[in-house]
Amino acid sequence: MRRSKVLAFAAATTITLSFCTSSHAADPVDDMIVTDFVIEEPVYDWSGTYLGGHVGYTHLRGQDRFDSSSGYDGAVGGIFSGYNFVYDNFFVGPELEASYWGYSGHSSSGLDLDSDYMLAAKLRAGITYDFLLGYANIGVATSRITAENRRFGSNSDSAQMTGWMIGAGVEAFITERLAVRLDYQHIDFGSKTFQIGSTSFSEDVTNDMVRLGVSYHFETF
Repeated sequence: MRRSKVLAFAAATTITLSFCTSSHAADPVDDMIVTDFVIEEPVYDWSGTYLGGHVGYTHLRGQDRFDSSSGYDGAVGGIFSGYNFVYDNFFVGPELEASYWGYSGHSSSGLDLDSDYMLAAKLRAGITYDFLLGYANIGVATSRITAENRRFGSNSDSAQMTGWMIGAGVEAFITERLAVRLDYQHIDFGSKTFQIGSTSFSEDVTNDMVRLGVSYHFETF
């Protein structure tokens, strides 16, 4: 009797093990979860329309016919917008900017120069490399310059001055759409005659700027 029970238990165990083995053989990955992770590289597109703003340092300089020069330090802030045409790793495109600036200080000669704004139109060209862009630019800029000289009287004289602009800069994407830039610009406004009281004098006016900016590049379709 006991032997019969042992044989029956052994037979049942053998059948159970055979069923489990065949079940796992038919589906070896039944309890396994396979997950594929796909890491997409960001795509940096420098082409198309962009809009941004900048802040920085600016220096206005006046020089008279006697080579006596006066310099004035100030701050500048403004907005810019443009469009890039990209061909392989080269690009070219127009850019417009409007800036507000102001100057402080007095020169030893008594002449003080000041200005409130600057407008510019320029053409940029350069190269791109992945998330980096380097460029040079040339264009025109205009500003209303005000001159004062306490030695010639208490009043002042203002003139709209337009000249050429040249500069260079670098940009880098920090996201797929947002880029930061650092640029330097030199403006030569040429020469202008101012009159304060009964005295007329001519000044050659130039400007130098270093600015930090951020821009948003819109998606191209």
